[in-house]
Amino acid sequence: MINLGYVIQASKISDFEPALRELLEPKKIIARNESCPCESGKKYKHCCGRIA
Repeated sequence: MINLGYVIQASKISDFEPALRELLEPKKIIARNESCPCESGKKYKHCCGRIA
């Protein structure tokens, strides 16, 4: 078993599947000119993706 920092309680293996899919699915790459996922209304490059 791999410790991913999450506690998952289940009585059957099938109960683990949705949680594991969410943890293991690849993350969407955000382009700099797309709107920011924090829903501020700004472009990503001017919000959370800003280079300090």
